[in-house]
Amino acid sequence: YQFSRARHYQVLGVASVWEKRKGLEAFCQLRRILPENYDITLVGLTNKQARLLPDGISSVRRTDSVQELVELYANADVFVNPSQAESFGMTTAEALSCGTPAIVYDTTACPELVDEQTGSVVLLDDIDALADAVRRWCENPQRIKTRKLCRERAVSLFSRQDRYQEYYNLYDSLLK
Repeated sequence: YQFSRARHYQVLGVASVWEKRKGLEAFCQLRRILPENYDITLVGLTNKQARLLPDGISSVRRTDSVQELVELYANADVFVNPSQAESFGMTTAEALSCGTPAIVYDTTACPELVDEQTGSVVLLDDIDALADAVRRWCENPQRIKTRKLCRERAVSLFSRQDRYQEYYNLYDSLLK
């Protein structure tokens, strides 16, 4: 007789300030939908917000430790950014940089950061689609390949030196 144990999946959300537009309620709804073997961790909550979280969502206070953030991103199976308004999506770029696929809403700038190999874009406030995407990425049999593709995408799109060179070239061309 063989006992089977469900794998635990780690879902991560990070924000410098958790407010309505950042999607805190989406995580509370996800907790009600996802099975118990999906652990949700949110980074950046206030003490009051952390106390009000439903069971099954852990809280990590805001941290200035880059190493701690890297470990959180890298240990997550998927990063969820249910923000309703983002001009870039730094946390999404950070997740990809750490090899973690990202799920974002379609109403922000974040869809530009992911592609079909590194994340998913879902309709704003479609919690069922968000939960389905979380399950798909967590249960992805190509996890190792996906992590590599996320990292490669981040390096190719967000390299500081490459972006500086692009800006320099743009300004140089405008001055001519």
